[in-house]
Amino acid sequence: MTNSSPTTTLASTSPPPPAQTSFIVWPHAVWGLSLMVMAGAFGIALLRQQQRFRALEKQHRFEKFRNQEFKKRLQLALNTIRKMEGNPDLIHSREFNLDYLRMRMAEASFHNTIVNQVKNKVRDQIALALREGPTQQVVGIATRS
Repeated sequence: MTNSSPTTTLASTSPPPPAQTSFIVWPHAVWGLSLMVMAGAFGIALLRQQQRFRALEKQHRFEKFRNQEFKKRLQLALNTIRKMEGNPDLIHSREFNLDYLRMRMAEASFHNTIVNQVKNKVRDQIALALREGPTQQVVGIATRS
């Protein structure tokens, strides 16, 4: 029996269980914390995306309102032009013509067209004035014709 008692004392001793449980809890805690960090980052990204969406939505509403105001102004201008062009009393009036030209000159395309026409007429007039006439030719100098 003396032989059996040392083996039973060795076999009866076991490693302490709290050391094993703390080793098992550590990886789970790391995974849990990493999942919480990822969820927090996702939440922050989601909030930023919502803020951007709200800002774009606000900008879209503003642009839509601005386009409606431009449409109203365009319709008012077109109606005014139609009334002015259709009124026979004003067609031959000098004030009407000047007011009409002022109003139309505010439009970029009309303004550029009128300015280009004036430039071309002035250029033609200057070119015509600078040309030599037949009486201005000097004898002995060859000229191109």
